[in-house]
Amino acid sequence: MLMDRGSAGAAGSAVTRRLSRTPAKKAGSVISSRRIGVPGGGAAPRRSSGGGGYSGGGGSTRSYSSGGGGVSSGSSGRYSAPAPPPRAKAGGAAIPSIKAFLGHDTGYLQSLRQFAKSMTDFNADVGRRRGSLTSQFGLSQKAMNDQKVRDLDALEEDYGSRGILRSGLYTDAVGDYESEFGNRMTDLQRQQTDALNQLNQEGSQFKSQNNLQRQSAREAAIRRRAEQYGV
Repeated sequence: MLMDRGSAGAAGSAVTRRLSRTPAKKAGSVISSRRIGVPGGGAAPRRSSGGGGYSGGGGSTRSYSSGGGGVSSGSSGRYSAPAPPPRAKAGGAAIPSIKAFLGHDTGYLQSLRQFAKSMTDFNADVGRRRGSLTSQFGLSQKAMNDQKVRDLDALEEDYGSRGILRSGLYTDAVGDYESEFGNRMTDLQRQQTDALNQLNQEGSQFKSQNNLQRQSAREAAIRRRAEQYGV
């Protein structure tokens, strides 16, 4: 049955009134969940309040760190700052400084005690030898001086017995003896000086060797620290 023109006009007016009462949808509401990348129509990404991080919902989770070490991404697509280098070996013990480690390393401390003892023993030996040299030098000097007195007395007696004590011959003989005695005394002094210099040289060499041994023990202890803590 055909509607008359009056009925059709009434129906059209009713539809128009219903449409005018229906509010228009906002433009933003027409964006589908597929356009914002949230699988399954999940909630929109939320901004984290801690540390400037950002994380999204669902399987596309990402985390951005504001640390100075940069970011890295795993197979899951998650970004995070690289972990700092380990500061301790397994067990959580802090890595001691070299100075602190050396102060408690039994091997190093034992070596230092041995080196110190050997240095003390050497110095004591050098002291005894120096004292012996000085004593022997003093005795030699005294013996030579005592012998000089006896020799000069013998010369005087000899030349006096022959009646030429006041001659030039006696004076020459005494002069020759004094010259020879001076040479012998000079030789004795040189020997003493050479012996003391030899002791000083031995002391310098031993001290240098002792220092090298100390340094070697220190380096060995530092290597033990590196092996123990992996540094």
